[in-house]
Amino acid sequence: GFASAMGDMAINTRFPVSSVAGFNLGIEFGQLIVAFVTGLIFLSLARIINDTKPIIRAISFGGLSIGCYWFFQRL
Repeated sequence: GFASAMGDMAINTRFPVSSVAGFNLGIEFGQLIVAFVTGLIFLSLARIINDTKPIIRAISFGGLSIGCYWFFQRL
């Protein structure tokens, strides 16, 4: 999805380099926001729940499962 959006931007704009750079910076900024919010959620959970190891393992397993699904789907 991102590659096709960037390809359209590079072709249909007067300044393709700045358009692609701005698009990439926006994507990176969005990822930083998601990581920051996720970190705040985990810190809040760690303060509320004493034993967080089962929760961390479950979330890690869920992320691993989703990643493996996407990996094998694209093979």
